[in-house]
Amino acid sequence: MDLELKSGGWQLAATLDYPQRGAELAGAVVLVHGSGPATRDAAYWLDLSSHLTTHGYACLRYDKPGCGDSGGDWRRQTFDDRASESLEALDALKRQLPDNTCVGLMGGSQGGWIVLIAAARSPTVDFVICYSASGVSPAEQEEYRLAHHLPAEGHTADETVEAIALLRSRLASNRSGVAAERIFKSEASARSKRWFALVGGTELEGLAFDLAIYDYDPRPALEAVRCPVLAIWGERDLFVPIERSLAIFRQSSHRARRTSDKFLVVPNVGHGLRGDGAGIAPAVIEETVQWLSRVSSRQPSR
Repeated sequence: MDLELKSGGWQLAATLDYPQRGAELAGAVVLVHGSGPATRDAAYWLDLSSHLTTHGYACLRYDKPGCGDSGGDWRRQTFDDRASESLEALDALKRQLPDNTCVGLMGGSQGGWIVLIAAARSPTVDFVICYSASGVSPAEQEEYRLAHHLPAEGHTADETVEAIALLRSRLASNRSGVAAERIFKSEASARSKRWFALVGGTELEGLAFDLAIYDYDPRPALEAVRCPVLAIWGERDLFVPIERSLAIFRQSSHRARRTSDKFLVVPNVGHGLRGDGAGIAPAVIEETVQWLSRVSSRQPSR
């Protein structure tokens, strides 16, 4: 079922996937994209939605602003803008479902930060699921990613050091108040390096977006969330510092006194949580469905 959402003055194209006809509706979830351009027909969300609908969960997926059939421009959004957008999608989803349906948010990678901000702001979120979400700032995560991802992509130790040095220089300039345009111009000679695309910032708009979020601290939102949280990481993730993130999620859960949270690391999968084939690892689906079943059954009827 196709829907149209309104957010930030833009029209966003969305699709609501229902469980098979005759199946009992167990709950529903809004799927929130990670970083960069993305549409509702991204293979990752299609795969996840197909699994969840089989288990009785409706899924709402939508094109990010400026992607697919949606208006606007995701590069002009703040994290708060994205959180508002996800809450508006949640409201649209609720209007299509029975009043007593348990409805929550699921975010992948950067989307994990977004759904936590949204849940911290609104009591209408019944649960939150984070796939491959970082517990540290984007700046700290990016340095970790470059240190691990570049060697895996065949870059030398010297190239990795050079890339990290550029990131640190970029961060220092940004923190001292240098405008995005000046930083972009200063990196002109580095853009010919074969590693530069992996650092990001090949276009001014994308660089400006990154500069605006580098020092975001996810811990306040994590501690402000009152609904149950599920977080899953892949053991082979080269983008997110797993041990540090897991410790922060656990600490925040304890401080918030959330007793239904679950955090786990799935063996033999990376940032995309994919198994040996192209799809999401079966263990990720199984853990998600089992946790959702427990959480949904505990939600009071509204």
